[in-house]
Amino acid sequence: MTWLLIAVVVLTVLVAIMLATKRASRGIAGQPLPYLKKDSLLTPAERSFLGVLEQALEGRYRVYAQVRLGDLLAVKTGTNRSARAIALNRINRKHADFVLCEKESLEIVCAIELDDASHQQERRRARDSFLEEACRAAGLPLARFVAKAGYSIQDVRDAIEQVAVIKPGPASKSSDMERVRATAQLPPAADAQEKVPACPKCGGSTLLRTVKSGAHAGKRLWGCSRFPSCKGYIPLSQ
Repeated sequence: MTWLLIAVVVLTVLVAIMLATKRASRGIAGQPLPYLKKDSLLTPAERSFLGVLEQALEGRYRVYAQVRLGDLLAVKTGTNRSARAIALNRINRKHADFVLCEKESLEIVCAIELDDASHQQERRRARDSFLEEACRAAGLPLARFVAKAGYSIQDVRDAIEQVAVIKPGPASKSSDMERVRATAQLPPAADAQEKVPACPKCGGSTLLRTVKSGAHAGKRLWGCSRFPSCKGYIPLSQ
C-alpha cells in the first residue's frame, strides 16, 4: 500500500506540472509578440558614408552592412572545445559596419569600421582593439574611418587600397587616356602620356575641356576626369 500511495502522489504531481506548463504556454502564445520594426538598418552617419563608399568603389564590389563577426571569422580547426567556446563567445554579438565582397564569388575582401564619438568610450576602445587583433589573426583586411560631415572619395579609396588589394574600376586610367586622346586629338599613347598632366587635387587623369560659361568662357583647361566628384583643374598653357 505504501508504494502504491507514493506512486499515486508522484503521478498527481507530474500531471499537475504538465497542466501548469500547458496553461503557461497558452498564455504566452495568446499574447502579441513585443516587436517593432526599426526605422533603418543604418544610422544617418552610416547611410551617408555608404554613399561615399559606393562611389569610391565604382561598382567593383558588393557592399554589405552590419555583418556579424561570426559570419566573417571562423575558429581554427584543431582548437580544443574550451578554447573554441571562448573564441566564439568573444565574437558573439559583434559585427562589422561594412564588408566588401567579390561580386560573383562573394569572397570577403575587406571589412570597414566607421568610428563615431561613441568609440572614444573605454568599453568601445577595448572592443575596437579586439576587432583589430581578431582581423589581423584571421588575415582579414580592416579599414577604419572616423565619422565626419564630409569625405573625400579619393581619400576613402586610398585608405581602402592601403589595407586591401583593390582591382581597377571601370573608369581606369587607360580608358581615361583614350577619351583624352579622342577629345584633344593628341599623338599616340606614349607621347600623350607625357603631355597629359595628373589632376592636382586627386592625382587622377585629366581631360582637355573648354569652359562653357562664366568669366573664363571659351578658355581651355585640363579638368579632372572624375568631375564633378573632383573639381581639380590645370589652366592650359597658351
